[in-house]
Amino acid sequence: MQDEEKYPVEPKVVVGASDKSSASVEDEVPPYMRDASNKGILAKLRGWEEALDRKIGVETHGISRRRPEDRDPAYASWSNQAVMFLVSISRYSIGWWPSKLIAALNVVEQIGWSSVGCITGGQALAAVSDGTLGSELGVIIAAVCAFVVSFVGLKAVFTYEKFAGLVLAVVFVIMYGFAGPSADLATPTALAGPTLSGTALTLFAVLYGSSASWCSIVSDYYVEYPVDTSKWKVFLLTTLGNSIPTCLGMVLGCICGSALNNKADWLGSYDSGIGYLIQTMVRPVGFAKFLLVILAFSGIAMTAIAMYSAGLSVQQFARPLGVVPRFIWTSIMFVAIILLALVGRDQLLIFLQNFLSLLGYWNTSFFVILSTEHYLYRGGLRRGFQDYDLDAWNNPKLLPFGWAGGLAFAAGVAGAVVGMSETFYVGVLAAKIGDSSGDIGNQLSFLFTLAVYVPARWAERKFTRR
Repeated sequence: MQDEEKYPVEPKVVVGASDKSSASVEDEVPPYMRDASNKGILAKLRGWEEALDRKIGVETHGISRRRPEDRDPAYASWSNQAVMFLVSISRYSIGWWPSKLIAALNVVEQIGWSSVGCITGGQALAAVSDGTLGSELGVIIAAVCAFVVSFVGLKAVFTYEKFAGLVLAVVFVIMYGFAGPSADLATPTALAGPTLSGTALTLFAVLYGSSASWCSIVSDYYVEYPVDTSKWKVFLLTTLGNSIPTCLGMVLGCICGSALNNKADWLGSYDSGIGYLIQTMVRPVGFAKFLLVILAFSGIAMTAIAMYSAGLSVQQFARPLGVVPRFIWTSIMFVAIILLALVGRDQLLIFLQNFLSLLGYWNTSFFVILSTEHYLYRGGLRRGFQDYDLDAWNNPKLLPFGWAGGLAFAAGVAGAVVGMSETFYVGVLAAKIGDSSGDIGNQLSFLFTLAVYVPARWAERKFTRR
């Protein structure tokens, strides 16, 4: 990795590669790795990848920027302005070396949430079989299905998600119909004043954190969009596509939670697992099992996305890793996810959920850095990406040093630490809110990051001209 900054990426045609993939591959290969990439095991892996592309359409490009002429016409009605992955875009603000930390955090986050999805999917399938199908087999089934989708690449991910989203929306509407009448709307809260405010802040943090992890991967799925698609359309559809499912799921959870104190059978089923709760809540039982099978596939949808993005993030740890085909990293992610899910299916689920909630805080800091750079320093609202040298995405000599981005990110982490309220740790400022604390980690992370990044980036641009 110490040689990464010594050599800029130079254009060169890869012998034996298709015209469409050669430019992408070459962008990902530093000069000191090109000989190795064209012979030996790496050349064989590239050949297998291209053969899979010809036979079943497995995606062959990795993390390189998608030029307009390289994009698949199947996505001709969609858009992305920078046509590169979000961790790559972050290099223009947070810098070359700090962006590697972002890539690492993203991999940990996606592997963790994928494991949670496989565990819950496995539990749902176990409930369908009334316990005769072990949760470990359910975990394996969910993970394998997700792996197949993510292995093929972006086309398969889009196709699966397009239909899975509509089906799951119908399932949630049905579940609202069964759960809604049992909601406890009469019992008044026993909390008041700062304690009530603190509880509300913590609930907001849970709601926010459940969706914040999309921040680091959402643009991975816009790289094939044509550049002339409305930015407002992309923004609105992304925001609604993120917020509406989050609200539907969280409100349904609140309804079911409020009913547990009044319905002993629901409470007993919930103690056995969320799948058994749904089976008790929905009638008839056969219909409930049908819904559980569909819900198990919702975990597959989430896991497929996470596997795909995690594999791309690994390629951005160091440029030599970009030489290894994407499907290899996806396969390694699959092994890591399935091992973690199998080990943690009984003991680690709560730990994973608590630990992964911590990772939501860094997305706030990440968002502040990228948006401040784009709108304040590069005039993104008026000029879009005209002030970016988009061909320099993999050349550290043309990117910011990262002093401002790294310092601001550290400040954001500090804000999260003093403001978070978790089951295992309460920050000093969070503890001052009411009797049971209140989570203000995301708010403080936002403010700390902004307060540091604005002056630090101004100084970095002034004195380094990057």
